[in-house]
Parts: sequence; C-alpha cells; structure tokens
Amino acid sequence: MPYFILLSSVINLSYESELSYSKEWANSQLRFGIKLLKGQGCSQDIERAISDAVSIRWALANAGYWWQAKRLDNWINLTRKKGDFLD
Repeated sequence: MPYFILLSSVINLSYESELSYSKEWANSQLRFGIKLLKGQGCSQDIERAISDAVSIRWALANAGYWWQAKRLDNWINLTRKKGDFLD
C-alpha cells in the first residue's frame, strides 16, 4: 500500500464521509505522530516524518483537539532542534 494512502487513512482526511472524532481518536493520532518522530513509522527520512507529523497536528487542531495538537507540536520542535529521530 502506498505510504500516502496509509497516512491519509490514518488521519482521516476524507471529506466525503461524516467524520466522528473522539478523544480516543485524538490520542491515537498523537501516539502515531510521536512514533513517526521516533523513527518507528514508515518513513526513514526525518524531514518526511516531520512533515507527516505536522499534517497530523493540523488535523488534530482542525478537529478541536488543541491539547493533543500542542503536545505533538512540542515533539515536532524537539525533533527539529535535534535534527534526527528522537530516542
């Protein structure tokens, strides 16, 4: 399965169907974003992992889950500062 299809299904970007967001969904997105930044995701490239995490942060913020979006933003900034995957 192509990576972009996997990511879009994870962050649920389909506008054609009604989306139901929940705290469990938001927390699972946060966990997935952190895994990407730790190098445990599909991407081996740090810039791509950061880009994907930013997309997830955008989806969280758009859905109204500001706490999860801010936590993911913290991880993104730590990763950018380090310049490599976090341990």
